[in-house]
Amino acid sequence: MKNQALRYLRLLPTALLIFASTAHYTSHAASPDNAVFKDACESDAYKFSRAVQNKILVTCSKLDKLKVIDSKQQIEASYNTGKQPGAADVTDDGVLAFVPNLGEGSVSVIDLLNAKNLTTNKVCKNLRGGVMAADNVTYIVDCETSKQYINTATFKLVKQPATPIEAKVGKHGKPGESNEVIVMGMIHGEHLESKLYGLKTIEKLLRRIAPDVTLVEIPPNRFELADQQFKKTGKITEERVEVFPEYIDVMFPLRKALGYQIVPTAGWTEAMNTYRSAAMKRISNDPARAKEWADYQAAIMRSAVAVKKGGADDDPAWLHTDAYDAALEIELSAYNHFDPELGRGGWDTINKAHYGNIERWLDTHKNQGKRVLITYGAAHKGWFLRQLRQRTDIKLIDLQEFLRD
Repeated sequence: MKNQALRYLRLLPTALLIFASTAHYTSHAASPDNAVFKDACESDAYKFSRAVQNKILVTCSKLDKLKVIDSKQQIEASYNTGKQPGAADVTDDGVLAFVPNLGEGSVSVIDLLNAKNLTTNKVCKNLRGGVMAADNVTYIVDCETSKQYINTATFKLVKQPATPIEAKVGKHGKPGESNEVIVMGMIHGEHLESKLYGLKTIEKLLRRIAPDVTLVEIPPNRFELADQQFKKTGKITEERVEVFPEYIDVMFPLRKALGYQIVPTAGWTEAMNTYRSAAMKRISNDPARAKEWADYQAAIMRSAVAVKKGGADDDPAWLHTDAYDAALEIELSAYNHFDPELGRGGWDTINKAHYGNIERWLDTHKNQGKRVLITYGAAHKGWFLRQLRQRTDIKLIDLQEFLRD
């Protein structure tokens, strides 16, 4: 039973081990009055950001500080910056703050969730400020006569992100027809060992489905580097993407031959993973919460038993059933008990972030007659399907249709 439970857990690395969110939850809270900013910065020399997550960031140019003002107009946190910081901007989840240091031509990056300074990098002379791109993939730096772009995952300067070229109509439909959507649950590292659901099976399914677009479990701010690596060397070493053999060994290599577009939609970030892992460790080691943790572990075991009862845990025919989703839900609903303590890393919260990106793509590409394949860890599949079944503008196709020989 112990080995079965451990193998079951390995099927869900992003569900149980790695969590994050880049969902768009910008707050419209009222700004504090000027007196709050003056008190925070001990002078009139301040700049403030837009409100995100009911908080406002204020930079104090004389103090070389970034201060976080909460909804009660109190100073929640204070961070060191470079010289003469200008107005900061922040990712829409309220996690990463980017501060342009006008007095030294650098940008500081601060992890507000885990309360730590991450890096300060030189960017250009005559720095005038910066702003977060709408997709949160880059922070755009204004260097007076030019712009620089900082990737929000690596914090390094990158080229201006290219706009992908998209076909207006899918291979399987006509303009005005509903898009077809298929959800394919993955088992990530287990694909390398599985005889039932190995990489060759994924390739066979891709060829049968022949998607126009694949919406994948890759964070948008990590996709471009992975894509560049593959185009240049045929291999991917980007640290987040390389954990998914279904992508690096199958989906990227087949993209040109099958003619589909890969669209990154994952809400995962490293900061969220760090915070969630620390929170779960703290809960598991708290003697006062021993019963809660024991109940959670018992739910994991009950799920493992239910999964095994239904079939092999690497059988795609079993994985793509409502009964399989129900078996996983035993554990996932228990895990969701901890959601309020996991920041952007709780189970419902991370799924809202993932699905928010998927939903935005579907909303902006309605009625193009395209076949859309969504590929995520199998644990996410049930959550996504509950949302997709409520849409009336798509044709949802069961993966089982493509499993039949």
